[in-house]
Amino acid sequence: MIGADGTWTVQFDSTEIETGTYETPVSVTITLGDDSLTITDTLVVDTEATVTFNAAATGGDGTVNAAEEAGTVTLTGTVEAGSTASVVVNGVTYAAVVTGTTWTATLPANALAGGEYNQSATVTAVDQYGNSATTSGTFRVDTVTSVTVNTATVETDGVINFVERSDGVTITGTAQAGASVSVTMAGVTRVVTAGANGTWSANYAAGEVPSGETTAMVTAVATDQAGNKATASGTVAIDTFVNLLTLNDGTGGADSVVNKVESGQAITLSGSVEQGSTVVVTLAGVSMSATVAANGTWSATFPPNTLPAGTYEAAITVSATDAAGNTDSLSETVQVDTQVVPFTLTKPIEGDNIINKIEASDGVVLSGTVEPYSTVTVKLGSVTRSVSTGASGTYSINFAASEIPSGEYVSGITATATDRAGNVSVINDTVRVDTIVNRLTMSGPVEGNDMVNRIEASDGITLTGTVERGSSVRVSFEGVTRAAVVDAQGNWSVTYAASEIPAGDYTATVTIAATDSVGNTRSITDSFEVDTIPPEAPLIESYTRAGAGVRGLSTTITEDTLDIQQVSANGTVSAAPHTVTVNPGFNELDFQFSAPIPNGSHLVISNSDDAGNTTSTLFVLEETGTNTVNVNNVGLDGFDIEAIDLQFAEDSVLTLTAADLESLSAVSNTLTIHGGIDDKVNILGAMDTGQTAEIGGRTYNIYSLGDNGGSLIIDETITVMT
Repeated sequence: MIGADGTWTVQFDSTEIETGTYETPVSVTITLGDDSLTITDTLVVDTEATVTFNAAATGGDGTVNAAEEAGTVTLTGTVEAGSTASVVVNGVTYAAVVTGTTWTATLPANALAGGEYNQSATVTAVDQYGNSATTSGTFRVDTVTSVTVNTATVETDGVINFVERSDGVTITGTAQAGASVSVTMAGVTRVVTAGANGTWSANYAAGEVPSGETTAMVTAVATDQAGNKATASGTVAIDTFVNLLTLNDGTGGADSVVNKVESGQAITLSGSVEQGSTVVVTLAGVSMSATVAANGTWSATFPPNTLPAGTYEAAITVSATDAAGNTDSLSETVQVDTQVVPFTLTKPIEGDNIINKIEASDGVVLSGTVEPYSTVTVKLGSVTRSVSTGASGTYSINFAASEIPSGEYVSGITATATDRAGNVSVINDTVRVDTIVNRLTMSGPVEGNDMVNRIEASDGITLTGTVERGSSVRVSFEGVTRAAVVDAQGNWSVTYAASEIPAGDYTATVTIAATDSVGNTRSITDSFEVDTIPPEAPLIESYTRAGAGVRGLSTTITEDTLDIQQVSANGTVSAAPHTVTVNPGFNELDFQFSAPIPNGSHLVISNSDDAGNTTSTLFVLEETGTNTVNVNNVGLDGFDIEAIDLQFAEDSVLTLTAADLESLSAVSNTLTIHGGIDDKVNILGAMDTGQTAEIGGRTYNIYSLGDNGGSLIIDETITVMT
């Protein structure tokens, strides 16, 4: 029926709907008058939920053992996607986590009782449509197991004698059927399986059973099929000595090791035997009959040094024969250690067996190898240190920088090792200590007076000194540092070119840095004076004629020393005797010669300062028979001429080449020419620079000459031919 609001409803009875989960088609036809409309669709029917319990996955194998029960236990199964699930175990409900179609529930630690039983679990699931389903299942809980070891019945009486040991020994016990049992006796382990009746047995060969009179611990650890473990233990007595044959081994002193000192003493072995027996004792291959007392005690004394030197186990054999002829023997070993082996001192020390300053400043480590667990004492110089070694047998001892005196010497090293047996070994050695450069000087005075003038600087200077043999030297002078040449005796030298010597008047500081053959360094400084500023060339203010020569002349007063030399035409140089008076009105020095200076010779007036710089003026007199000035006169070679005065020589002709200029003025390559309108100067190849200078109130033109920077300063009144 269609309602007033246009909605319609059709209800089906429950008997008309099949249970299950499926899709069914639906068709609806609506008729209105002569018209009809049919609608089709699909209806989903879900009337039940599903759930499963995977008991086999519990504990990973369907069984929860003791270790798993002590932790968390996970239960799992499947449901429809989108469902919720819960699990009831022992009346406790645990919510499950559903991921996809898998549910998982976690039981906390100790939620299950210990023991062996089947545990039930009920799982309820509710799907997304509200349908519910329940299922139940069981899983196994097994948290206990057991094991026993029957040591009291080993070899019937719980005691293993000599014969029984030689046949091998069987240890038995019980455990859960199928359990794995790990049996350990005297450090030897056997793994066996308990049979269906729960019994197990483990066999040991004779060589695996201790001999002598002792007690062996037996431990059995059983692991059942569920993974549970149980442990049981006991002891079994071992007595393989027959007829009370015993040995009291006192050979090794308190530590049971015979060291070098003990080996050098008599060694006594003793024991007990059946009364009336005879005893023969063999020690390291040396046999001796023992003395047997009435009560059965025996002793045998071996002479000193019976035991060979070395580190080894020495065999001891005691053989006894009783009165009836029965024999018995026992063997034992004694540890012999009469030497410290190995014992070394690592060389070379510091890589070259030399301790230099840098190495000493960090301290020095002495190391080596020795027998494990030894004590090593090392003495370096006067300092002694000790260290105990471990299992590696390596030792390392540090000596601080303060314990290594500075200097050059050979330091003794004494290393003493004492091993666990008390043996002592000594290594004596030496190491060279060299922490200083023992000699470093600069020879002087430089240039004979610790003053470098212009002439000396123009040739360069050579600095010298001494240093420890085998060293290298670097010298720094006015910003230039270079390696010096050092000969086999330790003499060093270094040369600086003229271009490396700054011009001026100053105190030069020199730093000499030396590194000796082992890497030590040392620096010193020294100084000397440099004065390359020459005095000005003497300026001739006036002269007095004396017929065909000069009687006197005047120069400007100077603080420097003036000297006048006469140069003859043949090149002879001689003093020009004279007297000097001061003319303060003109600020001049007047020189009067003792005899007139004749034409044909010349005067060289030199101005010298305290540093030895000298500047000379060539005062030209009339040449004989010619007006040409001879600047190649050999007598001029000893002077540094930086001025030529032509004012006395009338109509003089001076010809100069670049070579002439460099010869006359070797240091500055500069020459000033004084004269007048009657004088002529030929300087072919020279170039007028267009520059001028003023000297004594007169104007001078400046020319360049040659490729080495030559310069000519010429009075403008002189006729110049270029």
